[in-house]
Amino acid sequence: MSSGYLWAVDIHGTANRLIASPCPAKDDFLEWIPAHLEGNVPVRKLAVAPDFVWGIGANGRAYIYVTYSHIAVRVVEETFENERWYMLVGWSSRTLPTDRSNYSDRQGDNSTPKNSFHLPSDGWVWQDPWTVDLNEIEYDKTGWQYAFNFSSKDFKNTHFSGAFVRRRRWARTRKYVGIERWIAVPDGRQSDESYHFIDISAGGFEQASHCSQRFACSVFALTRAGQLLFRDGIGPQSPEGTDWTLVDPVQDKESGEYEDLTYISCSASSGQLLALTWDGRLFARLGIAGNNRVGTGWADLARPKGLPVISAALGERTVWLITTDGKLWITSLISPMTEMVRCVTSASWTEMSQGMCRVTVGLDDQVLAICQSTERLNIRMDLNEKEPTGRCWKEIIASKGCSGEIDEEAGNDNDRWLQVDAGGCSINSKTIPRHWTEPQHQSSSFLSDYSAFDRKSTWRRKVIDALTTRNELIWNTFWDFSRHFGEDSAWTRHAKAQVLAATSSDWIDANLELTIEGATKGLLRVEIAGRGQTIELPFADIVCAFAKCDVHSKNVLEVHSPILPQSNMLAVLKKPLKIAFNTEDERDSWTSVIQATLCKAIPVFDRVLWAIDDQGLIYVCPISTHNTQSLSQQYWLQLRGHFKEVSAGCGVVWALGEDGKAWCLSPDYGCAIDPMFGEELALVQTDAIDEVLCENQRSSVLSGYCTFNGTANGKYYAWSDDSGTVKKANKETTRLPSKHWQWANDWKIVNHDLNCDSEGWQYAKKFGTDFNRKKGSVRRRQWTRRRVFTAAAPWLAIDAPKLTRLSVQNDSTDNSHLLVWAVTVTGDLLCRQGVTSATPAGSAWKQVICDKRIVDICAGPNYHIWAVTSAGEALLRYCANFADITKCAWKCIPSSFKLKQIAVGANVVWGLDSKGDLYERTAVSSATPEGESWIYAYSDVQTVTTDSSGNLYALLKYSDPGVGTVSGVLARRTTENSWDYGIAGPWTCISLSSII
Repeated sequence: MSSGYLWAVDIHGTANRLIASPCPAKDDFLEWIPAHLEGNVPVRKLAVAPDFVWGIGANGRAYIYVTYSHIAVRVVEETFENERWYMLVGWSSRTLPTDRSNYSDRQGDNSTPKNSFHLPSDGWVWQDPWTVDLNEIEYDKTGWQYAFNFSSKDFKNTHFSGAFVRRRRWARTRKYVGIERWIAVPDGRQSDESYHFIDISAGGFEQASHCSQRFACSVFALTRAGQLLFRDGIGPQSPEGTDWTLVDPVQDKESGEYEDLTYISCSASSGQLLALTWDGRLFARLGIAGNNRVGTGWADLARPKGLPVISAALGERTVWLITTDGKLWITSLISPMTEMVRCVTSASWTEMSQGMCRVTVGLDDQVLAICQSTERLNIRMDLNEKEPTGRCWKEIIASKGCSGEIDEEAGNDNDRWLQVDAGGCSINSKTIPRHWTEPQHQSSSFLSDYSAFDRKSTWRRKVIDALTTRNELIWNTFWDFSRHFGEDSAWTRHAKAQVLAATSSDWIDANLELTIEGATKGLLRVEIAGRGQTIELPFADIVCAFAKCDVHSKNVLEVHSPILPQSNMLAVLKKPLKIAFNTEDERDSWTSVIQATLCKAIPVFDRVLWAIDDQGLIYVCPISTHNTQSLSQQYWLQLRGHFKEVSAGCGVVWALGEDGKAWCLSPDYGCAIDPMFGEELALVQTDAIDEVLCENQRSSVLSGYCTFNGTANGKYYAWSDDSGTVKKANKETTRLPSKHWQWANDWKIVNHDLNCDSEGWQYAKKFGTDFNRKKGSVRRRQWTRRRVFTAAAPWLAIDAPKLTRLSVQNDSTDNSHLLVWAVTVTGDLLCRQGVTSATPAGSAWKQVICDKRIVDICAGPNYHIWAVTSAGEALLRYCANFADITKCAWKCIPSSFKLKQIAVGANVVWGLDSKGDLYERTAVSSATPEGESWIYAYSDVQTVTTDSSGNLYALLKYSDPGVGTVSGVLARRTTENSWDYGIAGPWTCISLSSII
């Protein structure tokens, strides 16, 4: 996934975009890409959103440019044909005057004949003609539903006595095809020159994360007559919106006259709006929130020294101005929710410098501007919460010329700009793309030839062949030395560490000794300092050694052994054995040695179980179907990476990060070479998480609201998670899990719009009840901060939209057509084609249409695809062959419970409901893949997985008398239909697959 684009207009009126990803893919173009209007109409102003761009041409018309996405924009239009039954006449299209019309919407409120539907703009096309919906669950064979009257809420799919009305659904799909080109926004008023636009601004893109909306975007435009308009109806299925709404004008309080506006600026993050008048006065729009993006009124803002303002840019926490004397000014806002009128005064402005104009502020308050003297783009460096002004300007040196249309006579004109907009960029001071500012990362000098980064290029193959030959010569030279003095040699390592006690949960000082004898033998010896107690663990009794970070931010090595030797230490130390090292590097060194030795002891296997724990770490367990050992005695290996979901099948492994980005395991990775890290592949895996803290306070008679020590009401902490019952460190003491994590921004308050006050507080009578804006005896607010994971790991990035679920085909019927299915955050379904064990990343995405929102997907054998909808329904799509995957229809499988996950194997289908009950589908076979009915199987199940042979693995909630209820317990179903439990996790995701 890209971080968006930086857009700018050059002095010739051409819109250009520059990729804003700090880690661009090998096929990303690192130069400015032009986007010309039809007829070479110059662009006067841009308003950039993450997925599309609004523009104003020199003709005063509004245009929209939708960037490419793997998900097509489709809208299903529907109308219902209504009929009433009359005696002697039968069914007739002539309904009663009190009935709905012959063609109406679903509610019957509006008349919607088929010829009343039109394409919104030139960017749309009809995909099919009007067709009758023949869904057998809701309609009969001819598409009709029956009821006593039209006001009935219970229409049936079969005719019955007493049914006097009927209806059927007609549907037609339109698709947006105006991708990567400018489309004129339709507006019947454009013939009137007073309605021609002179300015436009977009923002409010982060409001969706703070309210119930799935999408948020505010677009304001200013006409030549000085009217301010707001665009209604903008959404994922309607990028150009529906209509313009007039916003009430700015009115002078003394004279009562309306002010003429000449300039507007909308905050990309919060959606707040600034407006300038012709005489340089500054106004802020009041009342803008997630449920009211237009606002309610206007307020006059204080200006620096009362000077007239000619340009303004509004961020989340800062406001930037340029006054008529050419000076740049900045002021900070207390919080994004604070009304600017309260914190902006004439004395709050700080003078920056001269020489910059046309400032823009991005999603993370990153600032860019155009130099007045050179008209070149510059970016403000080192911006953060503690230093909101930044430190210096740095020129953006990315060049143009991707289309070969540069006019050589223009010279430096190609680097001169009229306007810049960073509203579609998700970058901050730590993630500024290097190809923007560093010459060595420019396309012209670093990637001018595509073969420079093509892994299949001829020169690269020659270099690899030469290195391989050299490596073989060196290996043959030193092989005899390694055989006599490497693998058969013995050595010992010592360290001082701490081990976790079983009863008090305290850390006890200990001395460690690690002895390696040959390639597969070793001994771990732990001695409690000052007690003379010792425990020895031969490597033959160790099944895994995991590197983790515990809640106390200790560098822990977790050693699992199903058969521990009898010792007095067993009553002292907690199982599994947890060892805390002084440094993370020391912990990783010990883990690598133990895991490398265990890797060589793993027997031949034909199944692989992948798992992710509650810290997002990923593990693999090789399994042999001929091995009768308990699951707790199986070997485990830890890989480097951070994910929330994994799916595997036929030697292909895909994983999904917390940020929704997809990755696949490199085919060049081998556990025997580098069992933990895969650093020799020179690959980097990234992930990102928004860390959320709840700050809780209670009221005191003497001191008012204040932070408390201990707990409130016996279980609520001052700093906690969203529930309030899980203790967390405060903002200042929150630590990153490992050296591979870095903070991407500063702590900021989560905006809940109307449910909180200006400082983000929500109130309640007591903890454990509903919080709202009304004052109470306790209060809380949420803080969030993004942390980013970056590490050398054996994973390849996949170009895809943000995803929520993955499923790799788990049978090898045709390995040349192995498919990977994915569900996007919007519930759309994608199929990855070109996937093989040699090329696990595949080649292209294909969208599979479904009129319902998908939340879970499972690829079964013989191209049978099962899915779960947001309503908890099961859908089945079975195809005859690979070519049929996008042509066949979905079949709804009825159930009396609400599903949340489905797992499919050979002649077996498992369904997991929202209560944790697991059901098995009966009579599933190749002839009847849909089966017959659901039967209850197990309870307290969190998630399940099955391979192509039907072996079932699950994560359970397990009740331990000594510990209580434990979540994420790994278990395997045995032939006796009981559970065989594995090692402790807690696990959050598992995936079972064959290796071929």
